[in-house]
Amino acid sequence: MLIFGFIFKDIMIEIIANKDYLDRDIYEYTSSDAFIIVLLMIVFYFMFLLFQYIFIAAEKQ
Repeated sequence: MLIFGFIFKDIMIEIIANKDYLDRDIYEYTSSDAFIIVLLMIVFYFMFLLFQYIFIAAEKQ
């Protein structure tokens, strides 16, 4: 998921919105930058939940 997001982030933003959100001449930070931050948050949250459930299942909470 992470690699897919890094590779196809610009294409996904163009499909959802338009190319104006990716223009660095208009904005200092683009939607592509925000997409990477949200994607990393989702990945780390998933890892946190995975370890949380492992600790609960092992009764070491």
